[in-house]
Amino acid sequence: MPNIHSAGKNNVRSKTKYHNFIKIDRTFYVENLLFQYNLANIA
Repeated sequence: MPNIHSAGKNNVRSKTKYHNFIKIDRTFYVENLLFQYNLANIA
């Protein structure tokens, strides 16, 4: 886990970019879980 505080210190743009990345990453993670759940139900 990278140190967010030193990486994005006093840099709003990089903080926003980081948060957007986390948001996208979480969305893909949830979609992947749902996809696996659906596969399990079909099988």
